[in-house]
Amino acid sequence: MKVFFDKRLSAWLDRFAIRDESGEILFKVKGVMALAQKFLLLDAEGNEIGVVQETLMPGTHFHLICNGEKIGKVDKKGFFGSHYEVEYKGWQLKGDTIPWNYWISDAEGQAAAVLSRTMLSGRETYGMEVTNPEDLIPAIMVVLAADSQRCTSGRRDMKKEMMQSLEKEKAERRASKKRR
Repeated sequence: MKVFFDKRLSAWLDRFAIRDESGEILFKVKGVMALAQKFLLLDAEGNEIGVVQETLMPGTHFHLICNGEKIGKVDKKGFFGSHYEVEYKGWQLKGDTIPWNYWISDAEGQAAAVLSRTMLSGRETYGMEVTNPEDLIPAIMVVLAADSQRCTSGRRDMKKEMMQSLEKEKAERRASKKRR
């Protein structure tokens, strides 16, 4: 089964749709602004079917919740590259962060889902092919969690760089005042 994400994957604060190959809306995603990130996965009519919820302590990871029950968790592993441990059926998520080509492998190392850039109706989008249709919702939730973790770590790096820059400016001003 193949689905397509309407939006670029790093723009999560708004709403977007996930469509099938004919263009019909299968799901909607709604980002919820909060201290910890939260995404609602809705069916085409807007009924909640899943939640991807960030937890901040201990460490940052995302819980995958369907019908009110936790079905799994996604954690980023390592500092370099893009490897995620997924607590759902023994899945692993690996791939390239920048071009957003990812694959989810099952416990036997076989492809459960593949996500890549693609063209749909003359525009670039992201397509995901899932081997087992029963795994579609969990696979979508894993992708939402992984992209959010990628964006979260990028924001932390940016904040750290800004703080270092501000500290450097303060030190330069203090040194300049001492010279006067």
